[in-house]
Amino acid sequence: MLLKAADLIAESAMTILLKNAMQSNLVQTIENNPVLIHGEPCANIAHSFNPVIATKTALKLTDYVITEAEFGANLGIEKFFNIKCRQTGLVPDDTVIVATIRSLKINVFFFPTFMLFENRDWSDGSTSAIEIFYNTINFLNERKIILIQNFKMGIFSSIKIINSCASSMTPFPPCFQCL
Repeated sequence: MLLKAADLIAESAMTILLKNAMQSNLVQTIENNPVLIHGEPCANIAHSFNPVIATKTALKLTDYVITEAEFGANLGIEKFFNIKCRQTGLVPDDTVIVATIRSLKINVFFFPTFMLFENRDWSDGSTSAIEIFYNTINFLNERKIILIQNFKMGIFSSIKIINSCASSMTPFPPCFQCL
């Protein structure tokens, strides 16, 4: 049975909620810069990026707009370019691929017990995962930047392998962030 807002006598309340949901949230960074944040739906149930109205509003108000296309280059970013960019005519100047060493190991089917240890066997698969993500956006003419996040220090050989692979793909050196 299909349940409707009218069945719950909630049409007015839901309309007010939706009206307010279209408004962005103003927050502040650590450096005291204002940031407009507009929620986005998850890629597994929707398109995975913020609404067009939020992007166009931000473009009118600021010099830089960052849009996250979640669920990776194999889902979120493809939906972003194939739906949002085509429908609006907007094309980003830069694309940043964010990956963790842990996620790259998962992409080559390593189980969690192996993720925290040095293991050279995973390197070929993980670098091919970065190449797949990069090739997904390679048809675009904008700058492509690779950011690797590492949750555990001491996996130096993993960082070296990924750095070598990423450096060969983009003129910009890959960025590493230790969390």
